[in-house]
Amino acid sequence: MKKSFFIFLLLSALNVSAITGLETLETQLGQKNPELQALKHQVEAKEKLYSSGRSGFYPTLNAVGGWAQNKTDELAATQKGYIGYLEGRFNLFNGFKDHSNLHQREIDLKLSKIELELKQRELRLTLTEVASDMILLHSLQHILDEEYDATQIQSKMAEKKVAAGLTGSVDNLEFNLRESEIQIEKNRIDQLHNEAHQKLIQLYGEDLAEAEFAKLSFSGIEELVTQTKKLKLEDNLEYQKSDLNLTRAQYEKTEIKADFSPKLDFSFNVGRLTPSENNPLSYNESKYALVLTVPLFSGFDTYYKTKSASL
Repeated sequence: MKKSFFIFLLLSALNVSAITGLETLETQLGQKNPELQALKHQVEAKEKLYSSGRSGFYPTLNAVGGWAQNKTDELAATQKGYIGYLEGRFNLFNGFKDHSNLHQREIDLKLSKIELELKQRELRLTLTEVASDMILLHSLQHILDEEYDATQIQSKMAEKKVAAGLTGSVDNLEFNLRESEIQIEKNRIDQLHNEAHQKLIQLYGEDLAEAEFAKLSFSGIEELVTQTKKLKLEDNLEYQKSDLNLTRAQYEKTEIKADFSPKLDFSFNVGRLTPSENNPLSYNESKYALVLTVPLFSGFDTYYKTKSASL
């Protein structure tokens, strides 16, 4: 019951710790846990993708060069030779496709941060449980050691009484049985102690020294209750994930439907546009155009993608 209560407090109030002095171990956990490191790299990758999503709002510029041949009815001779020019294009309208794509990448970034935070909470909770077990086991070991020492002293006193004929052997047998019970309990605690260390290896990739837990202690229950904040649905990370995924699906649908919309581009070319065999070439030509592209048929690709996004 107490462990369940601690778990509830940790989930509802992340700034509250059930254990005093756990901050150093939590910091080491963030630095050494491989799962957290992988998720941090994923967040960085999503940040780069989000930044690249802005590229659709900027013009593109390319250097074009090669050999070409032009043959038209208006020209008596075929034009052929080398070309070289700068080609630029700036999108003016594409059905808000770039806008929707940028918002999707922004949501992907937020989702990756939520996944990182969820994993951090999960590992902190696991660390708290392991640390709680270690504190409890160390305390029990200390108590059993003291009780074992006291039992041995009483057992020796009982042996002397039996030898002197002051009491029967039943009292001595009782102390012997208690020593065996204590030893069994100590063996069980040692097993639990080893299991706790195995969990630490899973968390950190290595074992931690016993000294790391010697300075830990349980927080007072009154302090935990007073610091616990009121739980709101909007603060729940799984709820936030669902809400973001729904919003992302709406943006994805808008992006796909943009393929039905006309596209308006401004293009410009500067340099040698007409093939020429002159050496050196004269780069004194230019071409500017306002191009409207109207999609007519895409093999039902856009149609079925839109249906899929709606579902």
